[in-house]
Amino acid sequence: MLISMNRHCRLRRAAATKTWANREERWAAAFIAAAALLLVFKPIPAHGQSAPAQSSATAVKVLRRDSVAYDLWTVGCAYLSQPADSKSCTASLPVRRPDSQQLLVVLTVGPDGRGERRIQATVPTSTMVQDGVTVRFEPAGEIKLPILSCYPAACLASVLYDQANAALMASATKAEVTWTNAASGRVKVEFAVNGAKQALAALSQ
Repeated sequence: MLISMNRHCRLRRAAATKTWANREERWAAAFIAAAALLLVFKPIPAHGQSAPAQSSATAVKVLRRDSVAYDLWTVGCAYLSQPADSKSCTASLPVRRPDSQQLLVVLTVGPDGRGERRIQATVPTSTMVQDGVTVRFEPAGEIKLPILSCYPAACLASVLYDQANAALMASATKAEVTWTNAASGRVKVEFAVNGAKQALAALSQ
């Protein structure tokens, strides 16, 4: 009887642990998803910089927003009041766990508020900051993104979107993102990049 009760207790503890782990995964995915939605239309700050303050008289207003899908990518644009007929666009690609489709990373390319574009990876807060994030684009090469800031929802890794990085991404047939989880160690996820060339080209239109 005692053995049976001990076994029952162990099973209940195991079930509770699994339920808690699943709950944590769902919350993590929800936080990253929420952060990604906010970042689609939010300028990406350059390292060590912040966007200049604007007076209420000259504040730029968002007149409308729209988004267009390019295969796996989405390009979201905010149409601005100043300068006239201007817009700010960001291309985004969600990276999901292949077996469960859990959202792990959001890869974006968008403006930094100072006339340049940056590549940004939104990753879980459990990521080891010192290791950063590496994205390998096959067959051309890899891009290393240092983690610049962390929030309750996610950490943000970012690097300049220059001509070399643009060529890597536009010519890629597939990709792999790697980071270090503080609890479980190195994480490596392969993902498709279909539509990258068209989505990145749309940023300049």
